[in-house]
Amino acid sequence: MTSQRGRPPKKTLLQSWLTGDEKIDEQAPWVRINIARTPFRPPTFFDFDNPEDHDLFDKETAEIKRELTRAQKIKKRKEAAEQKKFWEIVDKIEKHDEAKRHKKEDQPELAEEDHEEEPQEIRDRFLKRCREIVSTFDEEIIKLFSDEVQQRFLERLNEVLEQLTYQSQVYLVLDITDHKEIPVVAQLFGVSRQTIWQHAQRKARAKQSVGRPSKLNGTEKQILKNHISEQYYSGKATNIPSLIEFISDNFRIDISSDTLLHLLRNSDIARTCEGIPMEKTRCEADLDEIVEFYDMLSEFFEENDVPDVFCFNVDESGFQPWADRTNELVAIPIDAPDKKVYFPVDRTTKRSSLVAAVAADGTYLAPLIIIPRKTIEKELLACGYRPENKYHIVSQESGYITSLIWDYWVEKIFIPEVQRRRLQHKYDGEVVIMLDGCSSHSTDYFLEECMYNGITIFELPPNCSDQIQVLDLGVFGIQKSGLKKVRPPNRFSAQSKELIKICSSWQQAATPTNITAAFSEAGFSKMQKDGDSAFYMRADIRHAQKVRGMNHEPSDDPDAKKQIKVQSF
Repeated sequence: MTSQRGRPPKKTLLQSWLTGDEKIDEQAPWVRINIARTPFRPPTFFDFDNPEDHDLFDKETAEIKRELTRAQKIKKRKEAAEQKKFWEIVDKIEKHDEAKRHKKEDQPELAEEDHEEEPQEIRDRFLKRCREIVSTFDEEIIKLFSDEVQQRFLERLNEVLEQLTYQSQVYLVLDITDHKEIPVVAQLFGVSRQTIWQHAQRKARAKQSVGRPSKLNGTEKQILKNHISEQYYSGKATNIPSLIEFISDNFRIDISSDTLLHLLRNSDIARTCEGIPMEKTRCEADLDEIVEFYDMLSEFFEENDVPDVFCFNVDESGFQPWADRTNELVAIPIDAPDKKVYFPVDRTTKRSSLVAAVAADGTYLAPLIIIPRKTIEKELLACGYRPENKYHIVSQESGYITSLIWDYWVEKIFIPEVQRRRLQHKYDGEVVIMLDGCSSHSTDYFLEECMYNGITIFELPPNCSDQIQVLDLGVFGIQKSGLKKVRPPNRFSAQSKELIKICSSWQQAATPTNITAAFSEAGFSKMQKDGDSAFYMRADIRHAQKVRGMNHEPSDDPDAKKQIKVQSF
């Protein structure tokens, strides 16, 4: 016999034992339900003076406590499971919103079979499982509404029945009744007035974001967003510690790095990416000076029509095994513990330098290598590393370039190569050389030779080699990457091995493809005249892909795929 709400008779294990009912099921769920609600009242035949009755009573009391503990554990597990399910849905909604914010505009939309549920769809599906929608309403209860509300309700009855969830039905009826006549609405849905009142309060409240309040208000977020954009477009991307300092100085707010990262992502202020550290002076390169440099180049090329064969870039690159060494993969025993592992590098090897020059036609001049020692092994010369084979090796105590070494390069390599090319191409026009502002380059001999040989010098603006220096953009980096792949024979000394590595890696990096690609990345392009096979240089800062703070444009040549006849036999 059960009660109206489906409950069993109020009867505990102790009462069943005292009444002599031995067939009770100790695992029956109704026992756990009624333990807390039904207090024990000893029947009249309970003998307080009988020790056996007391022992049996203590035994049954312990059993009741065990049942109560078990019921509480089951209840906690159910609550934990429901809470876990709820937060999984919340996390899925937040992840979906974040992915949608960062989705690229050109990303194709998902196909129907790969359709991902929207947050509202997830919420509706969850609400449908919580409680079924009401399919019919009692006409007698509808008549309890006032005449005006009753008329509005009947007019929108179909709209109420078409709602997808029970909650949306309640909200719509509350709108129809102007949040009045709550007792009638409660009867209509078969719930208590308190339940409808809670729905009304929930609907009236403005939806708030999940989690604790944001550290910054709307104005502070906008100021932070503007600061990040200003720094980025000026070529000085701001790292997280700098942003924390900015917030502390301007808003007097202390914020942790994790909180700041969450704030940036969830408030659409900015996104994060891996930043590459750079010397501070390079980050402070003046964009106006770079623009002026390209304006001068562009004007000069248009006035003089300089062929790509006579457009040069020269620079120096240093080599020091200890300073240039980066993290590498090492082999360790299988059973070795997880800890930092180091591998040996010879730190006694001194610095060597390479003076290199490339031309826009994809060729390069003979390299000049500066070493700290005053002698080299004879076997290097025997292997072909000598001046007549375009390998020049000189000595300087520190391994750096000096004015004397620069004049040597000008006299022995640069000027003879320019004169040779003039004769080969029968060209007597202007020659262009681009170089940085190193003090060793400004020698009287170099300036005089350039003036005598019709060579125009274009000095790069300070601190911008990483943005517009051709050799830095596309050749030196490739050379450094390939340096460790060169394996000279073991018969050579350490110095000879280092020289062979520098020369071999330079040859592998200074290919026509790499050189011309570096010129293109620096903003240089070429054009041809009708009936002329020469390629003439042009410069445009909009095509310089590495210049920071600029809106770049592609420099594709529309005639690049044009077919050119070759010699046939």
